[in-house]
Amino acid sequence: MDLVFIVMTHTSGVSPTRTRPGEVEVAFRIWIACIAVSTVGGVASSLTTDKAAVVDQLKRRSAGRDVDPALIHMAGFFATASAVLTLVFAAVWALFAFKMRAGRNWARTVLGVLGVLDVIGLVLGLVTAGHTMPWSLFSITEAVLVIAALVVTFRPATRPYFTSPS
Repeated sequence: MDLVFIVMTHTSGVSPTRTRPGEVEVAFRIWIACIAVSTVGGVASSLTTDKAAVVDQLKRRSAGRDVDPALIHMAGFFATASAVLTLVFAAVWALFAFKMRAGRNWARTVLGVLGVLDVIGLVLGLVTAGHTMPWSLFSITEAVLVIAALVVTFRPATRPYFTSPS
């Protein structure tokens, strides 16, 4: 019985003498919500890209000349590739969230840096890209969730959990 407890404790990343603060659990859940919103928005945006609009934009940029059919095909490929990359990014982001939850300070730092960059990118995207309403709502929701996750993740009450030895 003791061996099972030791193995389970070891694999969870939390020692038996160290308890996870409630703030860390809340931060973890907010990060997972961020990942869900980002993934749904990113994949939906990628897969609903209007190829006709892409072709029109290519025609405008090529002074009205016919657009090579290969470019039209590439637009579809890039939309699919974007959706796949969104899923890969979400998996990596989730890995960092799970590591943060397990008390890894480096994961908390990575989430902090990525979170700040994500909020900057979302705000710049909203200001410069002129998203349509559904995508703007995804971006705003994601930005609010990321800011909330950052605040909870870096609360002073969480510091001992990340700085104490595992």
